[in-house]
This record gives sequence, C-alpha cells and structure tokens, in this order.
Amino acid sequence: ARQIRRKLGQGGDLKGNEWLIEHLVTGYEGAWYTNNPGGEEDAAIFDNVTSRFLNYYISGQKYLYDQIGLNGLYYDGFNGERKVQKRIRKMSESPSIDSTVRFDIHGRPFEYTELLPFIDSMWTAEGIDFTRNAAYWLISISALPFGSFGEMLGGD
Repeated sequence: ARQIRRKLGQGGDLKGNEWLIEHLVTGYEGAWYTNNPGGEEDAAIFDNVTSRFLNYYISGQKYLYDQIGLNGLYYDGFNGERKVQKRIRKMSESPSIDSTVRFDIHGRPFEYTELLPFIDSMWTAEGIDFTRNAAYWLISISALPFGSFGEMLGGD
C-alpha cells in the first residue's frame, strides 16, 4: 500500500473509507464516496495524473478492449492531462475496435475543453442550471462550439 501511495503522489484532507484510512494511512486524497446497497462502501481516491500509475490505467483499458470486447468508455469526471487522453483515444481507435467515449462534465465544460477532441459526447447531469439563458445552453449543455454534442441525463 505504501508503494501505491508513492505512485499516486497525492495528499489531502479527505480520508475516504476505513480501508483507505487503515491501509494507505497518509499521502492520498479521498474522492467520491457512496454507500452501496447491503452496506458496502464504494470509495475512490484522487490520483496524480502525471504519475506512472496512468500507464497501468491505460494498460488495463487496453486489456479490457482486447480481451472482453469493451467498446467504449464513460468518464464520470476525468482529471487526466491531454497527453493521457490522447494515448487512451489512440489505443481505443484501433481498426478492430468501434469505440465511443462519453464524458460527464458535471456542468463545467470549460474545465475540460482540452479533452473534448478525444471524446464523442458530453453528458451533463449534476451542476447544470437549466434556467439560464440561450448562450449558457449552447456552451454548457449542447457543447456544439467544441465540436462535440451534449446530452442531458436525468429527469430534471
């Protein structure tokens, strides 16, 4: 666990669940967290997007594409650099793969503008103010100026 912590290279105040607290102790930052049915916890940690850990992440995706026929990705937020997303997109566009990449932007399209050339569509859900003006709809919801298209999730 300590080796993993060094590779992730993070530190912060969010601690996540008991397993993270016990096994990683320090040097990580807890991220998204939820309780699943049956009392199981699902906790994520932020990773250092410039670490070697991303090589493992990309290799894992390649394995899923090659071995089980994965044909797309869904990012519920993504903090990877442009060069990382470029590598992922190149890997997923091999001739034997018909891949689709969807990205949930959580109402912050400008935060991810540099990644948009590598996705097929943006999904908007949390953080969207549907009462705003037409310019907001064009930029933050439709994503058309970015060469992508946006889809709304949920029954808002």
